[in-house]
Amino acid sequence: MPQHATRIQKGGLVAARHDEVRDDLRDLLAHVFSPSRIRCEPMINPAPMRANGTKTHVPSTSSSSDFLNADRGDLLIRGFWEGSTDTIIDVRVTNLDSKSYKNLPPKKALERQEREKKKKYCKPCENHRRHFTPFVESTDGMIGFEARVFLKRLAKLLAEKLEKPYPTVRGFLNARMSIALLRATNRCNRGSRIPVNNMSNRFR
Repeated sequence: MPQHATRIQKGGLVAARHDEVRDDLRDLLAHVFSPSRIRCEPMINPAPMRANGTKTHVPSTSSSSDFLNADRGDLLIRGFWEGSTDTIIDVRVTNLDSKSYKNLPPKKALERQEREKKKKYCKPCENHRRHFTPFVESTDGMIGFEARVFLKRLAKLLAEKLEKPYPTVRGFLNARMSIALLRATNRCNRGSRIPVNNMSNRFR
């Protein structure tokens, strides 16, 4: 069943669906911002504070389990909402047909997920003088309020950069995100459920 395919975790296709949307956002942002102003998987809290107000040590090597398991966003953009200020974007693509949301109107379900992300990540981002924006979409194409505001801002910046009319650029962005979501959801329905690690060895 399609509903089952969009939520089954085996094979990593649900994670790939998320990555498809994230990568499209990164590609669109690259038309506005230089590569040095875009980062992938930024740490949400790179220097956690102790109770006495001092910073804890942040491991300098990727071998540390604490470092690898730290909370991370999907994208960091410098200068998106304000000049010289970082913004962390965290993407979530959700199946509104799942049991968790069957008694909620779709709009309320998306709002709840936005609140959950902001409750978890807003304060740590503010502590480091960063903005935080949850980018929540449903598998059937609904876009959360915060994501719509984000796309409006991106369309404005892109229209100025390309010297194109705002409505044209906004329509282009909407089409790109819809195609990315459709491509990703189709992969969940038709993609192989065999994990990649079971199919071949990693290229070295």
